[in-house]
Amino acid sequence: MAAPNRPNIRLREAIDAIGCTYDALARDVRRIAAENGEIISTNKSAISHWVNGTRQPTGQTGHYLAEALSPAGPVAPSP
Repeated sequence: MAAPNRPNIRLREAIDAIGCTYDALARDVRRIAAENGEIISTNKSAISHWVNGTRQPTGQTGHYLAEALSPAGPVAPSP
């Protein structure tokens, strides 16, 4: 039997710390990917899966996510 998935607490805390929605974060991840010449389809559902531990970012997406979450990152707080 496969090991149970564990929530990504550090990712959840990082998202909470910058105060953005999953949708806003997904938009920024896609934008950063596009700036790097890659078209990806990350959406709020993907972010939720990563936080819940049911999936992980693939390819360079983890790097784009890290950039979006960095202190100097582009994510604007939710209204």
